[in-house]
Amino acid sequence: MTDTDNPQDLSERQLLQTWAQHQTFALDMFKQAKRTVDIFSADLDPQVLNDRSIEKALSDLARRSRYSQIRLLVYTIRPMLQCQHRLITLYQSLSSYVHIRVVPAQLQQAPYAFYLADERSLVYRPFYTQTEGEGRLDAPLEVKERRQFFDELWQQSEIASELRVLGI
Repeated sequence: MTDTDNPQDLSERQLLQTWAQHQTFALDMFKQAKRTVDIFSADLDPQVLNDRSIEKALSDLARRSRYSQIRLLVYTIRPMLQCQHRLITLYQSLSSYVHIRVVPAQLQQAPYAFYLADERSLVYRPFYTQTEGEGRLDAPLEVKERRQFFDELWQQSEIASELRVLGI
């Protein structure tokens, strides 16, 4: 039996080998999120996250509670603008709940990408340019470790103010 044969065992690693598998797992994870989603990706993974269903799941999360928080940490915003990324639109319409920061160039050293939901779930790829990765719905220790890295980098990163819509 492979890791993907038994989705009921939440502690099992599910191998994700295609963008479609990443998207399906991330969508399920985001739909189950109660309060927070943190995404660390060089360019917000347009092949995974630039999707209407993903946008809706994150929008629903943001609107569910005044304590909801979605943080997006990227290396560059240029590719997101070029593809008219749906999460930029989400950020612009729900800026009280959705935040984007850009990692300074001198700190752009991590080759991986990950998505975290609440304190338990994650998607992780060791190389952000490649499809091979894994998903886990019950991995509190791994999530805690990744969130600590995320929080430290978040504090050193710059607000993507050029993405804000000016209300004139």
